[in-house]
Amino acid sequence: MSVIWEEILADILDFYKTQVFSINIYLIFNKVMLIKKTFISMVVGDLIEQKTLALAIYLKYKLTDSRFKHYTLNKLANATGLDYKTLRKYMALLISHEYAHIEGMDKKQIFVVNSLAAKKQNCNVDIGIFDCTSLKTTIKSLRAFIVMHLQAKKDEIKQILQARNDPKRSDDYREVRKKVRKLVREGVLQSPIQEYKEYGLSYKRIAKELGCSIVTAVKIVKCALEKGWATKQRNFEQIYDKGVNGVPVEGYTFTTKDYLYIIHPNTYTLSPSVSASFPSNHIKV
Repeated sequence: MSVIWEEILADILDFYKTQVFSINIYLIFNKVMLIKKTFISMVVGDLIEQKTLALAIYLKYKLTDSRFKHYTLNKLANATGLDYKTLRKYMALLISHEYAHIEGMDKKQIFVVNSLAAKKQNCNVDIGIFDCTSLKTTIKSLRAFIVMHLQAKKDEIKQILQARNDPKRSDDYREVRKKVRKLVREGVLQSPIQEYKEYGLSYKRIAKELGCSIVTAVKIVKCALEKGWATKQRNFEQIYDKGVNGVPVEGYTFTTKDYLYIIHPNTYTLSPSVSASFPSNHIKV
């Protein structure tokens, strides 16, 4: 392909990245790789589980054939560029979690990476945006994606409540009501009439979901932002109070000459490509 055509395609891709209505066209330029949504939920808060899933994803990406014949740990390590000790450490977990299995005996063993996708499309998420050039970058991508998954769940709840409040615009209001009742049963909502309020996504919560320190959580969020997976917005309340003159007021983060401020955790907006990775988020309202 000539340099000119490469530049033209790059410009087209940049344009579609910024257009919400062009998600499907943008996906043409990306490799689609589906895994079950439940896998993301299973690894929340556990670094070992996250590394095991990342290893399964990396093997799926790296091996041209899911069936690796004449399997030994050394041969698999050479074929994938992985460290022998890493494979030995996580092999039992890969098999026990049914990410992979071994067929045959002795020198005729075959290492098989199982399908990571569910048969039902809505039960999957697309991780084609992952950087799988190495196991390390795959782990980073997965951890950043978990943060995006948290934001996607918040966005889904917001869309459900918006559809509930405007039944005339909803294509399937009965289905929306079912989802609202389910959120109440799960304890996400206190009542079916509760309104959505944006509290942001704190680094403390992100650290808890990832099973890491707050310092590491900040680095992972920074990684997601640098990838262009989301944009960050400051989240604060400004209340007019003439003459407060910077005096500390209980319940407020800080004050200025005429205003009181409450600083909430940052909010995030997913990019079109990342939003498209979560098909259940697209509720028609």
